[in-house]
Amino acid sequence: MVCAVCSLSASVGGGLFFVQAENDRKRIKTIEDDVGNAAAMVIYSECDYKGKAVVSIDVAPDGEFNTMNMNEMDPPGKSFILPPGIKLGAYSKSNQEGVKLPYNGPTFQRCTDIKSLEAESGCDPSRPGGCEITI
Repeated sequence: MVCAVCSLSASVGGGLFFVQAENDRKRIKTIEDDVGNAAAMVIYSECDYKGKAVVSIDVAPDGEFNTMNMNEMDPPGKSFILPPGIKLGAYSKSNQEGVKLPYNGPTFQRCTDIKSLEAESGCDPSRPGGCEITI
């Protein structure tokens, strides 16, 4: 009897794990498939777009230019979605030091480690070379 109850609870628990894993996979796929339509860059506190949104920057309307610099992220960014029109420089250390990984939207990262960043959206006509220069 005890063995049958253990077997049943293991089967139910295992089934719930697989259902949760499948729901999580669908949630991730939906986020990644829709990155081209996103209206803002969002950096999450946990991998796989979980946890709280620690940073968000909207895509600049046509003719406008937005920038963001963060010298220290607490907590560090662990995953992000980056829609078209936003450029991100993600750093492995605080104060924009260490390895810099440049990203141009649309793209995403399921698991990374961002300690500081610089981001821009729109076109800065005052910059030499215009918008074709990457940060």
